[in-house]
Amino acid sequence: MIAASPRLMRGMADIDKKFGADNRQVAYRVARAWLHCLRERLTVHFAAQLPELLRGVCYDGWNP
Repeated sequence: MIAASPRLMRGMADIDKKFGADNRQVAYRVARAWLHCLRERLTVHFAAQLPELLRGVCYDGWNP
C-alpha cells in the first residue's frame, strides 16, 4: 500500500463523510472523477503541486 500524507487521508475521510460512505473506495472514486473533469484545465504547475498519489490518479488514462 502507498503511504499517503495525513492531509490527503483527512481529505479522503471528509469525502467519505459527505457521501455517507464508510470506506476509502468511494472517496477514491469521487476524487478520481473530479480530477478527471478538471485535468484538461489544470496547468502543469498546479498538477505538479498535487501529492504523488493524486497526480497519478489525475493523469491515469489521459491522452492529451
